[in-house]
Amino acid sequence: MSKAVTSATAPTERRQIPVAVIVIYLCAMAINGFDGTVVAPVLPAIAHDFSVSPESLGSIEWSFLFASAAVLPAAAWLTHWQGTSRIFCWCLAGLSIGLVLSACAPNPALLVAARLVQGASSGILVPVGLALMYKDATGEDRLRIARWTLVPLTIAPMLGPVVGGVVAEHWGWRWIFGALALLLMCTWAAAYTLLPRKRTIDSGVRGHLDIVGLFLLAAGTGALTLVAPLMGESIQIHGIVSWRFAVLIAVAGAGVIALIACVRRSLTSEFPVLPLEVFRSPLYRFSVLSISTASLALSGFLFFLPLMLSAQGHSLQSIGVTMFPETLGLLLGSQMMMHLNKKFGSRCTMLVGLMVALGALIPILLMQLPLVTVGLLLLVFGVGLSQHVLLGQAAAFNDIAPEQTEDATTLFIVIRTVLSAWGVVLVMSLIHAEPNRWGSEPSYSVACALGLLIVGAGVCLLALPAHRWQEATSTEPPQEQE
Repeated sequence: MSKAVTSATAPTERRQIPVAVIVIYLCAMAINGFDGTVVAPVLPAIAHDFSVSPESLGSIEWSFLFASAAVLPAAAWLTHWQGTSRIFCWCLAGLSIGLVLSACAPNPALLVAARLVQGASSGILVPVGLALMYKDATGEDRLRIARWTLVPLTIAPMLGPVVGGVVAEHWGWRWIFGALALLLMCTWAAAYTLLPRKRTIDSGVRGHLDIVGLFLLAAGTGALTLVAPLMGESIQIHGIVSWRFAVLIAVAGAGVIALIACVRRSLTSEFPVLPLEVFRSPLYRFSVLSISTASLALSGFLFFLPLMLSAQGHSLQSIGVTMFPETLGLLLGSQMMMHLNKKFGSRCTMLVGLMVALGALIPILLMQLPLVTVGLLLLVFGVGLSQHVLLGQAAAFNDIAPEQTEDATTLFIVIRTVLSAWGVVLVMSLIHAEPNRWGSEPSYSVACALGLLIVGAGVCLLALPAHRWQEATSTEPPQEQE
């Protein structure tokens, strides 16, 4: 996204945001958040319906994440081209179509294609929805919006695994997508009726889109995302010495070359698809690397957990209920963050939070525990991880200039989303490497990989001294030197 161009004259009148617009935004974001978390616990049911192994359906998860990241850099250009309200309605329509296609998908390939449509629509919907609500809003407006939206938008993703497990257990997984599609169609109808659709061009939004850079980004990340699990399958069936494996190596090499070309183009282009100049800030650089590495571990863990519990004989409903405490822990941890930060310091709080999350994750993966115990450990996992993620995000943007905030946010979301998709791919590849063991025995390879990723997130925090992290997250005004 482009650097903002501030207007010489500030608006003199307070912008009135109708309650109906807030409700439309709330419904759209809640359904979108629900859609992002509802699939993981029902993967065993989808696999049973299609007569395939559950671990082979990881593409349903990573395709959504990959599509979201690939289209995100185009959000600002699209709103400049057609206006915020129009693009918002288009995204609602695209997400509805993707949900309908998912509900009717006759095979895994078409379900993955439907998830790509959902992911692309979601990737544009989130930043456009925020722009719709906060454009020209005053501080009082933003506080009012936050009061309306904080709790519902937090609860929706939390309820995804629970409701998904219950619905899939009693009515079938297709009803999940069907019900979400119906709700989203109603939201689209309200948005189409109530939101102004007049095309207004914002001169502060980039008027150009680097099509070549966007293509290189999508091609590079897509190739590397697709190749890893296919390599595991190829080695398992044909061995390393085979033409299929050689083709996959070539595709992986092409993906790496495409990403390098995308980076080089972003460093020299007037309108880069990836605004890499914000990486010059050490705080931003190490915060993004740390949070993205932790996100890679989290997405892989949340993909593997329902497969593991299903292999142990637990029902979809019990799996969904068991996964609920993880997001509850994130919410509880967010309420503890400020107190812990003041008492122990930000870097110490983040490091201890990562170690707490690691201490909760390892027993879940290596020990066949009762579901109640798994749920309690997931609660602890969420509380620990929230300290790292929330404080890391706060620190990341401390040194970013106001005119670069939009660029920095876009790059942060793209990197975190791509690595989240690769977390699913990593676990898929490890499962394929030991297909006859992981369902009935502890998966040491998954535990080691995810554990090392969490440790790596902690190492990124050690790259800067503790006082730099503390200054970036301090709520106290700076002391004046006498």
